[in-house]
Amino acid sequence: MSTAVSETSPQHHGMLIGSIMVFLTVASSAVYFPFNEARRDRLGCDALCTGGITSLTSGCQLVGAALIGRASDYYGRIPILWIGLIGAFVAVLIQTLDSLTSVAIGVGIGSMLNQNISVTKALFAEYNTDVGGTEADLTGAVGKLGMAIGLSFVAGPMLGTVLASSFEEAQIISAGFLVVSGVLLAILPQPQTHKTAESHQAIQRFWRLPVLQTRGAQVITMIRLLLAMGFHFYIPVWRVSLKNRFSLGPKDHAQFMGFVGILYAISQGVIAKLLLKRAGRNPTNILLVCIALLGGLRPFALWTKSIGIVYSLYAPMIIALGVVNTAITTACSSLADSSQLGGLFGFLESVESMAGIICPMLGGLFARLSDDVPLAVVCSCYGLTFLLILLFFHDHVVLNKLEDAGTSKKVE
Repeated sequence: MSTAVSETSPQHHGMLIGSIMVFLTVASSAVYFPFNEARRDRLGCDALCTGGITSLTSGCQLVGAALIGRASDYYGRIPILWIGLIGAFVAVLIQTLDSLTSVAIGVGIGSMLNQNISVTKALFAEYNTDVGGTEADLTGAVGKLGMAIGLSFVAGPMLGTVLASSFEEAQIISAGFLVVSGVLLAILPQPQTHKTAESHQAIQRFWRLPVLQTRGAQVITMIRLLLAMGFHFYIPVWRVSLKNRFSLGPKDHAQFMGFVGILYAISQGVIAKLLLKRAGRNPTNILLVCIALLGGLRPFALWTKSIGIVYSLYAPMIIALGVVNTAITTACSSLADSSQLGGLFGFLESVESMAGIICPMLGGLFARLSDDVPLAVVCSCYGLTFLLILLFFHDHVVLNKLEDAGTSKKVE
């Protein structure tokens, strides 16, 4: 019965506009990826400088994600999307100044204000409610948004390489993407079912998210934290290992990133929807298989001497990651109403950013002892995630998500 409804439910036209808008916004940053390293080398950005910019990015995302996400609950999704777009444009303008200071300021502003991906997820949940869509319809919409993001990481660097010969030319293309994104944002419809958070006692209530008191939200938060820790502990070892084993050049890195981006787009846009629809209201077993792939294949990708095997191992890992992210986003949309959804997405982004500040540094320090030390931590993170899903996801997320949503409304 629910399948028939899902197949005949109309999709809100704002979802297509929003997906294209996010594609252009992300591509506006990805377009100058091929020129970033050369520019920073020319400006004298050493390892300490690079690490500082990375930490700055994560720190600003940590604050911005929570602040901007919650603000979208109070003031509406569309006005906050404008703030993110303006922040991205200002970041591009500031980085036209050829100095490391301008790089840092531009990165900080962009990372702080541009939280348009998480805000758009909350907006799509409201659009889905407007048209009377089911959870399966929302899964499909979130998947298409993920596909747009994945494709932007492929198309951005490719267009930058083809159309630009310098960082400055890439910035012009980036600004053009943001202008077109602004045009689309101007015609993006307001959701009809947005429930703004109550304005009385606004300052005290702004940071208060009753949904975080529910077990379902707490389980999802721990899953996000452990997955982010596993990723960030792995990255320092992974990058050094790639260089030592295969001596990859810029073209090879671009090819690998394109491979990852396309697979992630297919995973979120097609595979996740099919698998989660087949799972019905209980995706627990699918999540367990995905976590097993993510944690179980990483050691072999780190140990192999064959670049072909690396590609073959990363294919199921990227697909699994797309399925996990889609399932978690859909679950969040069921746990919180529209007056808290932006804040919940922002809080989860902040949790991931916190891991991004601490774990890469610890991973690098552990790697000085042996590559196997951070790898053991990575496998432990995925192992704990597997146990968390096995023991608690069904009872506290699948069974209780509608009950938790009602509870959060009452508490508020």
